[in-house]
Amino acid sequence: LELLPEFKLQELSITCWSFARLHARYDRLFSGVATHLATSQQLLLQIHPQGMANLLWAFEKQLAMGSGATDPILTALRVLIPRCLALLKQLKPQEFACVFRAL
Repeated sequence: LELLPEFKLQELSITCWSFARLHARYDRLFSGVATHLATSQQLLLQIHPQGMANLLWAFEKQLAMGSGATDPILTALRVLIPRCLALLKQLKPQEFACVFRAL
């Protein structure tokens, strides 16, 4: 987890997506990723539609599994909402569905 700041956005989003896809609840990872996203202006500027969709889908799945990372995830969602709005017109239908469901 101490290596999270070294992860590129694509690596973060696909790692989170993979854990969620496997129905693996990993509170420490998701808490760390959510906190990193909420505090990194660089990541917010780099995020693209697919990355946003993957992350929000993964966050939603973790919350549905009763994640102990609820507070950091909700904080990250609040930070990500303005970026979601900026990317809205670029989202493909499936990406839009993932983002909409998570919010």
